[in-house]
Amino acid sequence: MVGIVASSREKRLERRVGNIERKLSLLLQHFSVDPGSMPPPSEQVRRLAALPDGKMKAIRAYREETGASLKEAKALVGGLTHDG
Repeated sequence: MVGIVASSREKRLERRVGNIERKLSLLLQHFSVDPGSMPPPSEQVRRLAALPDGKMKAIRAYREETGASLKEAKALVGGLTHDG
């Protein structure tokens, strides 16, 4: 009996997640958002990147603000500092 209830609940959750994913996809298309693109750096990240010893702080700040991976943040901040 417990297995049947769990299976039914799991199917409902899968349907709900599928509906949410479809809605999100439509919103991304409607607003021309590329889900793979990262947001531009904030003024704080730009200020930190401009400091002689601010590169690591800028990377950390960008990751905290956007949820970017370390690799993504390093590439973005490296582009701001032009010394990669």
